[in-house]
Amino acid sequence: MRTQVRSVLPSSGESVDGGSHRALLTPEEFQEELVVLGLSGEEFPPQAYLEALEPHLEIEILLRPAESVAETLPRLMARDGKVALVKYHEEHRTAVVLVPDNLPPLARVLATHHELGHLAAGDMPTPGRLASNPPLPHGPGCDPPTKPCPADCPREQEVELRAYYATVAGALGPSSPYAGRMYDVL
Repeated sequence: MRTQVRSVLPSSGESVDGGSHRALLTPEEFQEELVVLGLSGEEFPPQAYLEALEPHLEIEILLRPAESVAETLPRLMARDGKVALVKYHEEHRTAVVLVPDNLPPLARVLATHHELGHLAAGDMPTPGRLASNPPLPHGPGCDPPTKPCPADCPREQEVELRAYYATVAGALGPSSPYAGRMYDVL
């Protein structure tokens, strides 16, 4: 049975666009997601985050080198301004995260967490979503999956926050200021 963390929490703060949309994900809300995933207070690499997400999203998530699809794919991605990408295959209920092997380690971790953040935020047509609130709007100039969101798009901002939160939480583990059980409402 999948759990949706944000339904446990009250809505946070103001809306991201001054309208009726919800606010961006806070570190506390992300910590609640980590509690549900069993990663709260743990050091974890992107692969562990991926494996924890799979049962909650009810899909298989594969992490592959972009070069494994086509040798020229990383160059094509770079030309399009993409560091990594995620492809969802609805028929197989599988998401494939493609990240070039030649990225520096920190960039690789951030890029992987960014793409996993899209899945956790509900950007793919997955049966379940870890975040229970409706996905944030794409904003002007954003028409996924045909073109990337601009950096100021609320949805892309939330995915970036997820990438940063996951990277920091995974690196700090029990030293994270949000890892205390004070957020464990489950």
